[in-house]
Amino acid sequence: MKRLLALLLLASPAFAGGSEQDTVRLKSGRILTGIVLVDESNKEGFTVQRWDTGGIVFVHWNQITEIEKSRLANRIPEAKPLGLMLDGVRAMTAGRDVVGVLVKEDAANLQIKTKDAKAPVQVPKAALLRPQEALKIPESEAYSADEMVDSRLAKANEKDYAAMLDLGRFAGSLKLYDRAKECYQKAASADATKKDEIEAILAQNETLIKEGKAAALVAQVKEFVETIEFAKALETVKKLNADFGDTEVAKQNKDLAAQVEKKAKDFEGKRVEYLAENVPQAYKDRRSTLISLYATASKYKIADALQHAAKIDEEVVAELAKRMKSTPEEIQTAWGKREMKPKTVSYGDGSWIVKGGQDGGLDTDAKTQPNNPNGNGNNGRNGGFGFQGGNNRNTGNKQTNQPVPLGKKLETKDEWWSTASMSDRRNFVEAEYAKNSGAVKKEVKQKKCSVCNGEGTRKENRQGVACECKCLRCHGAKEDDIIVYQ
Repeated sequence: MKRLLALLLLASPAFAGGSEQDTVRLKSGRILTGIVLVDESNKEGFTVQRWDTGGIVFVHWNQITEIEKSRLANRIPEAKPLGLMLDGVRAMTAGRDVVGVLVKEDAANLQIKTKDAKAPVQVPKAALLRPQEALKIPESEAYSADEMVDSRLAKANEKDYAAMLDLGRFAGSLKLYDRAKECYQKAASADATKKDEIEAILAQNETLIKEGKAAALVAQVKEFVETIEFAKALETVKKLNADFGDTEVAKQNKDLAAQVEKKAKDFEGKRVEYLAENVPQAYKDRRSTLISLYATASKYKIADALQHAAKIDEEVVAELAKRMKSTPEEIQTAWGKREMKPKTVSYGDGSWIVKGGQDGGLDTDAKTQPNNPNGNGNNGRNGGFGFQGGNNRNTGNKQTNQPVPLGKKLETKDEWWSTASMSDRRNFVEAEYAKNSGAVKKEVKQKKCSVCNGEGTRKENRQGVACECKCLRCHGAKEDDIIVYQ
């Protein structure tokens, strides 16, 4: 069984408080900061996912003291999930998917609290594609980290040491270390006998604050390097070493200045090689980000997503040219030198949208046959359609039996988009990009629809009427498009 040791450790080995960060001290004196994963079935050691780099380090048990081993293996409780599960709702319109807590409902609107704003989002009921769906959601889907702390603080007794300590740990687990500090200070005021314990907690919290600021500077250095702003990158490294040189992040990045200087030298002296090395991955990363953006952002409808997919290469090239202080032609040349690795994508159930399948309407034009086409009565029988017999001479035979449509509703492309999962929408946009991009090599393949086996229609009998009906999956398109690109 794996235990996530995501706890804020203090100087005293017998005490632990809640946080995502952990520190492990090796016999050599080196300190690792990150998330510790202990697999009790592994007798050799454990892993640490470093906070600064995200890399995984395996640590043998013989690299740490028995006290440290005991602390990690035996004295830390299971990490608890952050936040609560709440009764929430999902409201889907053609333009967005709103998930949160329903705070108000009237005849015309839904008021839904989401994590993105303090004020509830207003969703007109007339815009809903279907009635709102009740579901359990994590607290973090409806409230920001600060709001989660605020709600607990409003209910807590500030004179209760344990309550303030727990709230501080909760704030720390959300990386709100300044809020955690406030709670710890209130805990200290509530119980003067806990002074030493709180001072240790505050000291560790200050360490995490500094580590966080140092990590932010390292991230900024990397951003400056990516945008070919080497002078700014070096200035930021100097600030890192001057203000946070004693942090683990700074120590683990002690060669950062030399790395930046080498990047700058390579760029000036080997510009073509530099671009060939750095453009391909940067191109893929930005392309992936744009695909996800156009697939998942609520403001983009399917028509918008298709339009933007056609311009992704143009956007990526322009952005990289600006970032890397190069011309669009240089970026395109460097991209052309990439290592070719094929990737397969498909429009999936949305293939019909780009292959000319029927957009909405009914799957067949078939209708029931009128029961009394000659208007001369039916001996008092109504044929099961609710019409009276033809013996009422006062109607002048105007009460005739009307045919009833037998078709089932087909989705429109907007309905498909609004109800598709985020992954299906992303695959759809990526397939559209890959199929039409002039910047990739690709092969477009076809696969028969899995429901109609490539026929596009199905023969059915509805209320005694033989019908040829469009396939509800492919809408008559018969095939799915599959694209292999690189």
